[in-house]
Amino acid sequence: MHFTGSNLMVDLLVLREMKAAGRQVVNLPRRSRLGPKRPYDGLANPRSGLERLKDFSIITELKVSASQGGGLSQSEVLRDFLKLSAILAKAEDHYGEATLPTAFVGVLDNHSEKRFNFEQLKDRIEQAGIRPDVHLLAFRSL
Repeated sequence: MHFTGSNLMVDLLVLREMKAAGRQVVNLPRRSRLGPKRPYDGLANPRSGLERLKDFSIITELKVSASQGGGLSQSEVLRDFLKLSAILAKAEDHYGEATLPTAFVGVLDNHSEKRFNFEQLKDRIEQAGIRPDVHLLAFRSL
């Protein structure tokens, strides 16, 4: 699996649990690097937010086709699958003992003219070798 870029953000994170006081403060960097700035030594990068994934039960990317004038492209959605797959793979490499969150790419197909082809997307996901723990949430409105 190939994903270009190392500075990645996700759209939504859901905490695994709340503290007894009714709230939990989580210090998560807005941007988390998949690779170290220094020469790679095989150790986890302390500048990365990947270790914080253990605090979350769900990470998501969200796509809305009506927000795109020409509709949503297959490549754009597949890129989000690749991104979440790369994040989970890198976290597993460095923090294998931690429980990983479940990852979802949510696609709302609400474009008035150009319908999104979910079957084609599923084929592309399979061909790209996306991790099985990155799931599609498909919604189609009238």
